[in-house]
Amino acid sequence: MKKLISILIVLEVLCQPIFAQNLTKYVNLFVGTTDEGNMLPGATVPFGMVQLSPDTDIKDPSGYNYKDSVILGFSHTHLSGTGLGDLGDVLTMPVSIVENKFDKNFPIFSSSFSHATEKASPGYYSIYLDKPKTTVALTTTSRCGFQKYTFTKVNPLQGIFLDLEHSIYGAKNQWIPDLVTNCEIKVEDMFTVSGYKKSKGWAPQQNVYFVMKFSLPISSHLIKVKNAIQKNIKNANDSTLQALFTFGKTKELLVKTGISSTSIEGARMNLRTEMPDWDFEKYKNQAATNWNNHLKKIDIEADDVQKELFYTALYHTLVTPNLLSDVDGSFFGPDFKNHKSKYKNYYSTFSLWDTYRAVHPLYSIICPDQNEAFANSMLEHFELFGRLPIWTLWGTENYCMTGNPAIPVIVDAYLKGDLKVDSALVWKAVYNSSTKLFPKTTFDVVANYGYTPSYWGDYGSTGARNRFDLIDKYGYMPHDLMRESATQLVELCYDDWCVAQLAKKLGKQKEYSFFLNRSKAYRNIFDKEIGFIRPKLADGSWQTPFDPTSIKDWQTSAFVEGNSFQYTFYVPHEVDTLISLFTGKQKFEDRLDTLFGKVDLKNEHSYGAVTGFIGQYAHGNEPSHHIAYLYNFVGKQYKTAEKVIQIMNTQYTNKPSGLSGNDDCGQMSAWYVFSALGFYPVNPADGKYYFGTSSLKSANIQLSRSKKLKINYINSSKDNIYIQKIELNKNPISTISLTHTDLVNGGILDIYMGSIPLK
Repeated sequence: MKKLISILIVLEVLCQPIFAQNLTKYVNLFVGTTDEGNMLPGATVPFGMVQLSPDTDIKDPSGYNYKDSVILGFSHTHLSGTGLGDLGDVLTMPVSIVENKFDKNFPIFSSSFSHATEKASPGYYSIYLDKPKTTVALTTTSRCGFQKYTFTKVNPLQGIFLDLEHSIYGAKNQWIPDLVTNCEIKVEDMFTVSGYKKSKGWAPQQNVYFVMKFSLPISSHLIKVKNAIQKNIKNANDSTLQALFTFGKTKELLVKTGISSTSIEGARMNLRTEMPDWDFEKYKNQAATNWNNHLKKIDIEADDVQKELFYTALYHTLVTPNLLSDVDGSFFGPDFKNHKSKYKNYYSTFSLWDTYRAVHPLYSIICPDQNEAFANSMLEHFELFGRLPIWTLWGTENYCMTGNPAIPVIVDAYLKGDLKVDSALVWKAVYNSSTKLFPKTTFDVVANYGYTPSYWGDYGSTGARNRFDLIDKYGYMPHDLMRESATQLVELCYDDWCVAQLAKKLGKQKEYSFFLNRSKAYRNIFDKEIGFIRPKLADGSWQTPFDPTSIKDWQTSAFVEGNSFQYTFYVPHEVDTLISLFTGKQKFEDRLDTLFGKVDLKNEHSYGAVTGFIGQYAHGNEPSHHIAYLYNFVGKQYKTAEKVIQIMNTQYTNKPSGLSGNDDCGQMSAWYVFSALGFYPVNPADGKYYFGTSSLKSANIQLSRSKKLKINYINSSKDNIYIQKIELNKNPISTISLTHTDLVNGGILDIYMGSIPLK
C-alpha cells in the first residue's frame, strides 16, 4: 500500500506541468470594458457565433460598460471592441414575481448588481441580480447559449422575459440606430419557443433565428403584440415583440438557445447538434478546454501580471471573426440570400481595416488552418458579391473604413502557403477588387432594403471610396473630388503593392508592373518642402491651409481617424523610399522623434477613435501601430525598444480601463502579443517580423506540423530592454528582422538583452 501511495505521489508530481497548464486563469475578461476598449465580459468560445453577455447600456458598442450598475438582460450576439455597435439580439432576463397581471406594457425587468458577485472566465459568466434575487450563469458552444437561473427567493411565478425589441445602437449618439423590422415568437410546446428577429443597423440586414428550450414546462405566458399584452397565444408576428414565460415556483431554471442566420430549422439543428443535454457544467468545461487549447499555442514564462496582460490580449485576438454558418454549412450571404458554404464553416465580422495589420499575421503563426478558413470565407464572399469584403457584419457588407483591407490578408495567406485554393480564384478576387469600381447593383441591393449608411455620403454609386479611376487619371486622389483622399491613397498604395507581389508569384509580369507602379502613387502627395503627406487638389495645387497636427471630422478631412503626422509614416511597403523622400535617415529619425514628442494637437471636432497619445503618436488607433518599429530602418533599433516598452507600459493595464482605444476585433491586443514576444510585422504581407524588445523570460510557440519555436530572452528585466545579439539555432542573426519561413521552421531563438543600447 505504501508503495502504491509513493507511486501515485510520483505520478502526481510528474503530471503537474500538464495539469498546471490552465492558462484561462490569466485571462481578465473585464480588461477594456470601460472607457475606450468596448469589450464584452460574457461567455463565448473561440470564433463562435454566440456571445452570451450582459447588456448594461444599448449605446455602448459592446452593450456593456463596467461603470454601469444596472443590467438590462443577457443577449446572444455582441461585437468585440469595435468603435460602433450593433447586435444585442434575443435578450433574456430572469424574473421572479407574485403575479403577471399586465395590460399594455411589461414593467422594466432590469436589475441592479454588484461587481462583487460578478465572475467571468473564458467561456463562462455569472452574476447575482438584486431585483429578482437570482444568480445567472452563462456558457456557450459555437452556435448555442446556455443559461442557468438559480432563484434564491421563491415567488409564486419564476420565469424568463424574452425581448426581441432590444438592440445595441451603432454609437453613443445613436447615428446608426438599429431598426427592428420584423419579429416572430412561436410557442411550439410546453418546453420550446422559437422565432426570429430581423433588423437593420450597422449591418444592412440582420436575420437572427432562434430555438429556445426550457428545463421546465411553461405554466403560462404573455406576449406583447403592438400595444397590448395577450395571454397564452401560440404565435405572434410584429415589428417588435416581447414575451414573459413563467414556470410556477422553482429554485432553478435552465435555458438553452440555438441561433442561426438562415432559419428556425437551422437554429434547431444547431441546438440539437451542439447542446443535446442539460449538463451545464459539461458545456462550461468544454468551453474552458477549448479556450485553453487555443491559449496554449503560446506558453510564456513571466510574472503573473505579465501573464495576465499577455493571455488577456491573446484571448481578445481569438474572439472574432465569428462563425456564421449552421452545422450543415448554411449561411446568410452578402447578397441577402441563404447559401451553403463549399467549405466546412463560413465566417463573418471581419474588421479588416484593423485586423489585417497584426491579427491575421498572428493567425498565420499560431493557427494557419483557421487563417485559411477566414480567407476562404472572404473568397466565398467575393464569389457571391463580386468584391472582396471590407467590413462584414452578420454576413453583409457595411463598407466601413477605407482601402481594400482583405487584399493583404488574402495575399499574405497565399504567399505563406496557408491558402490552398485555386490560384485563379485568388487572382480574380484580388484583381477585380483592385480595378473595378463598385457596380451600381451593389448599392441597389442594399437600397432595396431601405438602408443607406450615412458614411457612404458623396461616394455615390461610382466607387464608394476606392476610386481607382481617379488614381489612374491624376496619379493621386484629388481631395476636392474625394473626401478622405490622403488616407485612401496611402492605403490603396499598400494594397496595390500586395497585388503586385501576388502577380509576381503567379508569373503575371504585366500586371506586376502595373500594380507596382500604382503602389508608388503616394509619392505624388508627399510635400518635400515640409516633409508630410498632404492632400492635393485636381488642379495639382496643395490644399491650404494645412496643419499636419489637425484632426478633423472624418467626413471633411483628408485623413481617416488620424492626421498627417501619423499617416505620413504609412508606407509599410516602401520604408526605404520614404526615408529617401525625407532626404536621408537622419531627417527621418528626427521626424520620428518629433512624432513621439510633439504634444500640441489642432483638434477641430473630437478625437473620436484617435486616442492613446504619446506626442502625435496615437496608439489607440491602428494607423500608428507599426511606427515605433521604423527606427529599425535607420539603424536605431534601441529607439524601437524604448518606444515599444513605453507603449506597453502606458497603453495597457489589467484594469477595466486597460485599453487606450477600441480593441477593434483584436488588433490592439495583437500588437501587444507580438510586441511582448519581441517582434512585429511592419509590412503585414512581406513575411518579415521586425525586432523590438521583450521583458519575458521565455516563450514557446506551437507552430503547425508539430513544430515549435522556443524563444529565450536571456538576461531580460525591466532595465535590460536593449537587444545585444540574436541567434537562431545558434546561428547569429545580423538583420533587423526574422523571416516567416525561419520562424515557422521552429527551433530555438536566443535574444540576449542588456541595459546598454547598441548604437
